[in-house]
Amino acid sequence: MSNATTDSSLRKVTLDSLRFGRNFLNMMLEKTPDELFHKPAFEGANNAAWVVGHVASTDNYFLKALAGDAGALPESWDELFGMNSTPKTDAGDYPSRDELIAAMNERREKLEAWLGSLSDEELMRPIEGDLAQFASTLAQLGASLSFHDGFHAAQISATRRATGLPPIF
Repeated sequence: MSNATTDSSLRKVTLDSLRFGRNFLNMMLEKTPDELFHKPAFEGANNAAWVVGHVASTDNYFLKALAGDAGALPESWDELFGMNSTPKTDAGDYPSRDELIAAMNERREKLEAWLGSLSDEELMRPIEGDLAQFASTLAQLGASLSFHDGFHAAQISATRRATGLPPIF
């Protein structure tokens, strides 16, 4: 394990990548009013509530699969927010906005803490099996998850624009 007081360049890039995508997603969420939280841009599209639960579940998945974390989310979230789940537009089908965002932030903080504790050698460890489709190394996971956050932030942006809100950029 590395010395947590010194940041290697590889660790810094990995963590900066994670934070870049999440900061963009959080900015999009902050500028999305509650009345749009469960509204998709069009029928069948992802809404903000699903996106938040999904990215929380994704971080939870990688923590369990790669870090040996027990996971902190209820198993029901896999069905609600997993890769093949169908977004719901009824607010009663999901935890509250505050609960979803708290889970999303807690899982990312845990993921950042784990990746931040690894040495360069550990960060360069190959990811094998089915997980390799997401990143070839633990270090690359930062960029992959940043892209994932940005991809889903764009879906929230589409809802904002479809309802007449101005672009953020």
